[in-house]
Amino acid sequence: MDVTQSAWSEVFRSRMRSAFGEAGQKWLSEIDRILSECASHWGLSIGDAYPNPSYQLVFPCVGRAGRRLALKLGVPRDELRDEAIVLRYWSGRGTVKIIDDNQRLGALLLERIDPGSQLADVASDNDDSATEIGATAFMRVAAAGIIRGDAQPTDLRLLPSLATWADAFRRYSERFPDGGPIGSAAIARASTMFRALTSSTTSVGILHGDLHHHNILRSGPSDDDWVVIDPKGIIGDQTFEAGAFLRNPVAAFGSGIDGVARTRRRIDILIAITGNDRERMIDWAWVGTVLSAVWCVEEDAPDSSSIAWPMAVSGWIDAAR
Repeated sequence: MDVTQSAWSEVFRSRMRSAFGEAGQKWLSEIDRILSECASHWGLSIGDAYPNPSYQLVFPCVGRAGRRLALKLGVPRDELRDEAIVLRYWSGRGTVKIIDDNQRLGALLLERIDPGSQLADVASDNDDSATEIGATAFMRVAAAGIIRGDAQPTDLRLLPSLATWADAFRRYSERFPDGGPIGSAAIARASTMFRALTSSTTSVGILHGDLHHHNILRSGPSDDDWVVIDPKGIIGDQTFEAGAFLRNPVAAFGSGIDGVARTRRRIDILIAITGNDRERMIDWAWVGTVLSAVWCVEEDAPDSSSIAWPMAVSGWIDAAR
């Protein structure tokens, strides 16, 4: 079967070409070969890709002795390397387990999460319950991501620092000296706040970097059976994680939902369970959400309509203090 023609849409192929240029086009043309190499190397029987991919493809597969696995493929780059490093360090402590990887092929072999439904499904029925589960996932990831003294593995030194993400504000200001679609005041405030939060950080750990409802999956029948997937892998203040959670999923803020009230309720639950400093968490969440808007502009310009959501959420976060 020619998977490049049948397993996903032109929207995905266009996104990959736009994001990665020639490297993305080359990768798209080689997926059949990559799948064949992975199947041979790891002894896999590979099924059809899961629907609605973002920037990677994930395939359910069966390995030797009938082991249920998942194969994740992406354009070979630092982000996949960093994900492999972080998953190995976390060692399945509240997170998906990595079995093996092949960076030349851009392939990660992972345990398969069953039933694999997303926390977003819970949020659509009971947002308080979803937030409690999310807060527990934060705690597990934070504990797994503690960097222990001088015993830091060499691989961890390859991970980027959260501080480097502030470069996006500089790039934006240089591109839009007139303020652009986000506005000079928001960019200046976010940049200043980001530097202040970074300089006042006293303890760092390994962050997921994009910890939200779509990256927390049910792994069994118990209320405690949830695992985290798809880490970005950065080093920094673990309080940063709240921002991505507060702006997801979009469906949790449907018609008739007061965005400020729901955001405040979520913050209250996160603080009660994690014990994080309220003001610091809100500041990081606000900065991270404006940063998300900046990334939307970088990805979608000149059509920057995608900034509407993160900018709306940033206003709710500010009002929920």
